[in-house]
Amino acid sequence: MTSIAILGANGRLGRVVAKAFIEAGYDVRAVTRSGKLPRELGKATAVAGDALDRPGLIASTAGADIVFNGLFPLVRDDLSNWTAALRMALALEPAVVVPGHGPVGDAATLHWQLDLLERLKATVKEQFDDGVPLEVAQSADIPEGFANLPLANERWSGAVSCVYRDLARGLAEGP
Repeated sequence: MTSIAILGANGRLGRVVAKAFIEAGYDVRAVTRSGKLPRELGKATAVAGDALDRPGLIASTAGADIVFNGLFPLVRDDLSNWTAALRMALALEPAVVVPGHGPVGDAATLHWQLDLLERLKATVKEQFDDGVPLEVAQSADIPEGFANLPLANERWSGAVSCVYRDLARGLAEGP
């Protein structure tokens, strides 16, 4: 039986995908942060796993024939773990990538997400390096190339905060 690990199985998209794969007869491993599932996914195997925890992500998806990523890099906590997770996924050389948002693709989808996050960090780092206060950077116009992304207006402030926090932490820790 073909197996699929679904990241974000408690989310709106992940739940629908998990249910469809269960009904199609797949062995579904539903990966959620809590390891708990909604009732309609009772035939799935519940697995606790956090996409921002690289060893946990590897363990929760190991051996699956297919990995469905029902998540999108929501930059609010740890940008370095997101980029590490994308690099790890690219190392698996996926033939098909089904993102949580957007069309089905291939490894180019992961490259696009990684490039987006690296450009985000570089863009915000310029403001950080210029001494722009966090509150000013959060309320500035969203740069071209980011403004057209889904939920950009709602998520930009949190992304800026995350990058500022990572950069400040790096200064505090030293080279």
